[in-house]
Amino acid sequence: MFKRKELRDFPHLDEFWIYGDEYRGGPPGDLDYSRIVIHGGGNKGWLYSRRLDKQTEVKGVLGRIMVPVSKS
Repeated sequence: MFKRKELRDFPHLDEFWIYGDEYRGGPPGDLDYSRIVIHGGGNKGWLYSRRLDKQTEVKGVLGRIMVPVSKS
């Protein structure tokens, strides 16, 4: 499982929050994933998702993201 990055409870208007998570598919047809979610106000954001067997790639991307993340 991922370790959370510096998540703020009340982000500034131009600031985004970031987290990573993983899901192991259980029921038949349910796909597993490893993902990074960057989200800001007004339903703006970014999703980076890969199959669980590519979690090393996802963790590499997560490690290169500088916090705090902002529009600038």
